[in-house]
Amino acid sequence: MHGHFVAVQRSSHICAVDFHPCGSLRINARTFCSTATANCRYVRRKCRNETSMSTNKGNTKNHNNELFIQTARKTYYEWDKLRDVNYLYYYCSTDVFLNGIVESNPTSQKELCLWASRYSYMNDKEELQCGIRRIESWNPPDYLIDGIRQAHETDHIISLSMAEDNLTMWNTYGDGGKGVMLAFDTNMLLSQYAGRLQPCFYSGSEYDTNIEDSFGHIIQGSMFNGLPFKDYLEILVPLLLMYAILRKDKNYDYEKEVRIYGIGGKNFDIERKDIQYRYSKGLVVPYVKEYFPQTMLKEVCLGPVAEHELSEKAMHEFLQAKGFIDCKVTHSNIPYRG
Repeated sequence: MHGHFVAVQRSSHICAVDFHPCGSLRINARTFCSTATANCRYVRRKCRNETSMSTNKGNTKNHNNELFIQTARKTYYEWDKLRDVNYLYYYCSTDVFLNGIVESNPTSQKELCLWASRYSYMNDKEELQCGIRRIESWNPPDYLIDGIRQAHETDHIISLSMAEDNLTMWNTYGDGGKGVMLAFDTNMLLSQYAGRLQPCFYSGSEYDTNIEDSFGHIIQGSMFNGLPFKDYLEILVPLLLMYAILRKDKNYDYEKEVRIYGIGGKNFDIERKDIQYRYSKGLVVPYVKEYFPQTMLKEVCLGPVAEHELSEKAMHEFLQAKGFIDCKVTHSNIPYRG
């Protein structure tokens, strides 16, 4: 794909894109399908030579939005397959679940709370660079890369997994097997987040290759013949942001990660959230609290190292006391004792 951005740069309409930190960059992808609504906003782009507004602005915006939705679904096609996945999993320590995730004084529909960490403070220091470096190898204009980097400075994510009862996940995220694995209803998550709930893709995978091939056509512009450059960017930029957020190194493919992205940021989330801070592994990490209804939690699975009989009984009592009537308590089937 090297050099495909050249055609864009030679456009007579090309000019600097205003990625002002106050928020001129917006993504408006309300949904990836007609039945689900995503809390996103459109990319707003200002050109130095732009002097007038079209009288058909509304029609143009709707047309661009439909083009974005169609292109995003074709490019990130694994999203559609999430509807066939019953549960997405979240591994954590038992203490975090009992004293952090389950709210002590909840309001209705906010009985559960997960911390969404700032994307640029993720555990893997190279994670942020995996997608951006690949985009850089396509020789894009500098303003696109600058805009992507700035966008990530305000966005937060929550990491879930399709890996059920996985020993590596228990050891890495589930307190060495002493923690819990929470099973969240996938379709309820899709109803809440739509296109902002996306499977990650891993470098060198078939999905990665297919996505890159799609970008070859997108960047060449062959899919959007006759579309004004401004409108073309309104489709291209959010697709690039998604690429940078979702691409991971192949060494992490065991995680089978699914991300809720764009939480509390200026680029995707309509709702503004208070930024809070925690200390972790030598860093002060910005995060925001994201709330979920108790009905979204379907199962609490105790780790392979946990004492099963007594722990199951106590966990069941805890959930009943907190009003999680329909949430099952199970235990890992892995024959492992640490």
